[in-house]
Formats: sequence, C-alpha cells, structure tokens
Amino acid sequence: MWKVILIFIFSFTLSLGSYRDNWNGILKDYSREGSRDGIEAVLVDYSGIQNDKRWTALLDELKTINHTSLSPDESKSFWINVYNIAAVKMVLDNHPLKSIKDAGSFFKPVWDREVITIDNKSYSLGYIEHKILRKTGDSLIHYAIVCASMSCPDLKREAYTPDRVQEQMEEQKRRFLASESKGIRLEEDTYYISKLYKWYKDDFGDPYIYLDIPRDKKIKFMGYNWSLNTK
Repeated sequence: MWKVILIFIFSFTLSLGSYRDNWNGILKDYSREGSRDGIEAVLVDYSGIQNDKRWTALLDELKTINHTSLSPDESKSFWINVYNIAAVKMVLDNHPLKSIKDAGSFFKPVWDREVITIDNKSYSLGYIEHKILRKTGDSLIHYAIVCASMSCPDLKREAYTPDRVQEQMEEQKRRFLASESKGIRLEEDTYYISKLYKWYKDDFGDPYIYLDIPRDKKIKFMGYNWSLNTK
C-alpha cells in the first residue's frame, strides 16, 4: 500500500517538475528585455513559442495534473504559472492580435473565456485570478500574473516554484515599482501610479499607505497600455 502511495507522489512530483522545465525553457528562449511605446518591459516572441514542441508538451501535461493535494505555496506557484501560460495561449489561439482584449467581445470579455485545461477542467483567466489566486489574500500575486500587455508587471523569465514563490513575487514587486513607465514616478508634487492600485484597491489598500506616499503629494493614475507585449 505504501509503495503505491509513494509511486503516486513520485509520479505527481515528476509531472509538476516536467511542466515547469518546459515553461522555464520557453521563457528563457522566447522572452527578452526591451521597450515599446516608451515602456520598458519583457517582450515575448509569440510566434516562436507557437512553433516549439515544448509548448504542445506543456499544454498536454497540464491537462493531466491533479492539483487538489498541493500545499499553499505549491498551489500559489502552480496557478501563477498557469495564469501566465493561459495568457500566452489566449494570444496564440487568436493570433494575430494587437491586444489580448481583442480576443474577447462586448458580450464575453477575454477574461471570461475559457482558455486552458487543467486536470480535464477548463479555466478562464478571470476565474484563475479572482476565484483562485486572489482568494489567497496575497496582494503580491498582482505583480506575478501577466495579462500579455505592455503596462502589466513584467513576465518573469523563469517559472515560479513552491520553495521561492514569495521571494520571486517580491522581486517582481521591486521591479515594477522601479519602473517609472508603468509602476510609479514622481513629477513635481504629483505621484503617477499604475491603475493596478485603483482596480485592486481592496487588495492593496490605500495607495498613500501601501506606496508610502506623503499626504501632501497628489496621486494620479497612469494610462494603461493594453498593447501586446510582443517583440
């Protein structure tokens, strides 16, 4: 009996590791530092990903992964990776696009379209974000999930892992806040900040407190560039 359980655990661990290996390789090979529209970002070669056999293998692996017994950090890292993979898949399924939002419609926004299959169940970007990741109560997830747009936090060029997920999200937060083109910048007596702090105020709280902005300064939200983060 114990032998069967150990074999199951070992096989499950291999499966999780295998999908991360493929995602790691894809990120390293098809993303790079760059800039567009005056915004510095990690840019993605979507066409290259679509033609790579690892992409198909990755999606096939995800269809079979049973995620119900994951620890909190395993679950968080897994679903962050899945969200980012799903965003890339949405772009590729509807290629060519100028913006990921173009993959949706007035009646069914892109966030509500089912796009990826995990353990034989289909998920939308919105479900993964709001029903799974935001339920963790960790506001750092907003720096980790990337909706394939220029004003989003940058796509991390490595897979998130259970042993480093908090550290990796903190790295992404620091990177985002260091970006004057999409995180935060000061001009005279006004701080210009990302609209993320408006849309997710329930998660971040008062931006004056969260971003340590002096009360005698004004706050304005930057425009959000939904152009595809492509090379």
